[in-house]
Amino acid sequence: MKPNQGLILFFTLMIFTGINLLQAQQYQAAGYILLQHDTINGKIVQTSDQQSHHKCIFITDSGIEKAYTPDQISGWGIDQLMHFRSVNTSQEGTADLQFAQVILAGYSDLLRYTDQRGFYRYLLCLPGEACHEITDPKAPGDESKAKGRLIYLLGDDELLRKQIYNQPFIEENLIGHIEYFNTSMQDDKGVRLSSTKKQTTYHFGLKAGYGLSTLSYVASNSHNLGVKYEISTTPFIAPYLEVAFHSPAEKFALRLEINYQTHEYQNEDVQIGMNTLRIPFLLIFKPLPTLRNLGLIIGPYMENVLSVKQSGAYLSNPIQELILTDEKLIEIPDKPFGFGASAGVEYLQPLSKRLSLAFSFSYAYSWNHTDFRYYAVKKKSKYNVWTNTMINNQKSFLDFAIGIRF
Repeated sequence: MKPNQGLILFFTLMIFTGINLLQAQQYQAAGYILLQHDTINGKIVQTSDQQSHHKCIFITDSGIEKAYTPDQISGWGIDQLMHFRSVNTSQEGTADLQFAQVILAGYSDLLRYTDQRGFYRYLLCLPGEACHEITDPKAPGDESKAKGRLIYLLGDDELLRKQIYNQPFIEENLIGHIEYFNTSMQDDKGVRLSSTKKQTTYHFGLKAGYGLSTLSYVASNSHNLGVKYEISTTPFIAPYLEVAFHSPAEKFALRLEINYQTHEYQNEDVQIGMNTLRIPFLLIFKPLPTLRNLGLIIGPYMENVLSVKQSGAYLSNPIQELILTDEKLIEIPDKPFGFGASAGVEYLQPLSKRLSLAFSFSYAYSWNHTDFRYYAVKKKSKYNVWTNTMINNQKSFLDFAIGIRF
């Protein structure tokens, strides 16, 4: 199989694998929907966190499937696992109904939903009042604003104020604050409702862009490769699979990426062309709670040189027992593996519930070697022989890309 045919086959398998993983995230479970004066049991089809807040796909016991929106039913749930309530999340006096998940039920209830940008939004429902948002609508990732709104809603308990100020604004702490408040008001902290919030989700992505690359050899009297080469600029394509971990604090993900590039390195005497396949194994870290769509990317990668061609390169008697023939014939027969490290940043701009536009910038550096096979004459026997010399090289890559992530 030719290298290009193998790449096409591999990319095709990656696409189908990604689609299957996304489909596998859908499942059915025994559940119910809440009408105004009735509860109907059946099965719930759930796909993603965001979709759960906008639509409930319900299957009756007779097999009839229907999608409900928050203005059609009062809520829905999966038995003993998740409970959603239809609430107005607008703070402008207009109607913006969502299915918000009930995290804590008691004197006051704590609800949560995921907005289009991927931020968790928290609501506090007090007795006889409309639900109030704890997170700031304009800056839902701003921890200080969320703490201030929570203190305003929960009253003047000095101990509770200190706890809210001093503890990180994470869901576990938030539940504890509401439990403390419920106990002070009704001597009952409430019931924590278990959640099937996924611990991991799988994503498929495809990005393309433009890459800049440099190649360098150590200068030596035995060859003419150690001269500076011009920067190579070429387009590239890179599919990937990603596993996102939703605990702890939804900050980490792992990604396996396949990056295919063709580069031409040249100077006045030498021209070297390489088709390379880089396979990074990356850790994605999201350090800013106020900007959850920004990720730092770092990790090692393996580089496979699929093919090499050269013109103008020569060696000069690297071994005393051998003399290069007048033709100075040189081949590069091997397709060596190398290793490197990569680092960069990525920003995700959500386009829909399951689709995001990704912008990324990365820098990579690799250590590799080139095997030169050349024709020489043995001094003693005068026989012509083929022999090999290995010369180390380093390459750097600067990539700018735009892509989509499902």
